[in-house]
Amino acid sequence: MKVLRNSHNAYIFLRRISCVLLATFLCFGSASLSAAAPLRAPNFVFLVTTPVDLLDAGPCGWINNLSPPGPDGLISLREAICMANNTPGAPHTINFAAPFPMIWIVPQLPPGPPGLPIITQPINIDGYSPPGYPPPPAPPPVVIDGTFLLGVPGVNGLTLMPTPTGPSLIRGLTIQNFSGHGIEIAPPATNVAIQSCHIGIDMPGGIPFPNMRDGIKVSNSSLNVIGGLVLGQGNLISGNILNGVEISGTVSTGNKIQGNWIGTDVAGILSRPNGSSGIYINNAPNTTVGGANPLAGNLISGNTQHGIFIYGAGSTSNLVYNNVIGLNLPMTATLPNSQSGIYIDQASNNNIGGSLSGMANTIAGNTLNGITIQSSSPPGININNLISTNLIYNNSLLGIDLGNDGMTANDNGDADTGANQLQNYPIVHRVLSQASSTTIMGVLRSSASTAFALEFYSSAACDASGYGEGVVYLGATQLSTDSNGHAPFSAVLPVTTTAGHFITALAIDPSNNTSEFSACRVVYSIELYLPLVKQ
Repeated sequence: MKVLRNSHNAYIFLRRISCVLLATFLCFGSASLSAAAPLRAPNFVFLVTTPVDLLDAGPCGWINNLSPPGPDGLISLREAICMANNTPGAPHTINFAAPFPMIWIVPQLPPGPPGLPIITQPINIDGYSPPGYPPPPAPPPVVIDGTFLLGVPGVNGLTLMPTPTGPSLIRGLTIQNFSGHGIEIAPPATNVAIQSCHIGIDMPGGIPFPNMRDGIKVSNSSLNVIGGLVLGQGNLISGNILNGVEISGTVSTGNKIQGNWIGTDVAGILSRPNGSSGIYINNAPNTTVGGANPLAGNLISGNTQHGIFIYGAGSTSNLVYNNVIGLNLPMTATLPNSQSGIYIDQASNNNIGGSLSGMANTIAGNTLNGITIQSSSPPGININNLISTNLIYNNSLLGIDLGNDGMTANDNGDADTGANQLQNYPIVHRVLSQASSTTIMGVLRSSASTAFALEFYSSAACDASGYGEGVVYLGATQLSTDSNGHAPFSAVLPVTTTAGHFITALAIDPSNNTSEFSACRVVYSIELYLPLVKQ
């Protein structure tokens, strides 16, 4: 069903559709939502029985669960939101009754503010509730389209500002063509879950219908979950004019972005770019992007700027785990973000990957660097950012760039400052492989009398720069420098590497400042190397 561009014709057409819908308004004691975050049982369920955006049951501020339907005998989404806002005992649920899979709820220009009402109480909106409609991963059947409001700036598809704060769920909606954000979560909202939605792209998941700002914006709101850890809970967030997801403000803490596809089509094969970054963390702490759970990682590819942009002094303790950034879903071809895979500016103390199982990201195929940490001005920012165990390869420039200025040479004593304190990288002298182990020999020259972790990676080919990258993580070793800042090493790793491949290394200091990749060193088979030494 296509959107009708003439508002009068659309009204008549949708009104005729409403006549075949079940003209029933139900208010009853409890309901459950499949494949959704656990929520307190709602007091009332309000059943939307028309796709036409009407308000004939009375002024929005007056109607509640005791209000009868208006003269038409039908309940619109607008009326259901008004009733949920004004009925004590939230969270309530809004369900949809329809004998067909696509419902066009077209917010028009009623008397009063444009767009749907702000949601002011905890709520569950379940787009998968039409009888007989299959659950996720079937596409989200309820389409909320803002075409008729594109001339009015700043109109969101949905705005959630519930008080008292409490769990809310938005599920199974396609939200497109709004002049503001697709969904905005704003104070005092907390504990909102957004699952199984298409934001900025059509219901089948192939054609962008952009929202003019962010797909989803979280503004100074905490403990929200975009996506989830169950198959089908992730959202498709693509085609929006600004960012796919923005987490903004120092009060925005403890938010999670998990299991989503951001910047691609529904198959994860084609680019459907968000116009800025896939995810923008703007002065917000303690955000988790992905997670060690196998279903927690996001696909973040094809975006116009960075895959993930972490910005501002307030952006600390953010965790980026187990995401694919710059490849297609099967990981068989590049689907580049047009700048860096991850870009950090004026932000410190963030973790990109980690040493535990399931934390590593795959960051490959991006148009600039795999990871960029911008030069530090003033000193003391853009530091203590951990980059660990990630698979970083086939990015057009460097795998890791400290300072956004190309490869940074080591300095004596590692006294320089800047992005990640411009931590010196290890120097690999020799790599010998045998049947069950690989020995990597070299030296780290850095700060005196300091403990470091060294991580080692292998690749079939060396980066064109001669430094990095790292397709396969091999393992790590611990060491400490002497009073001169020197630490020779001979790390024996219980893995076999292929002769002719290349080894690179990273150094990580006690504050998690991570270096750029070292220069590549070719792997020799010990059986071939020893005869050469004896000659």
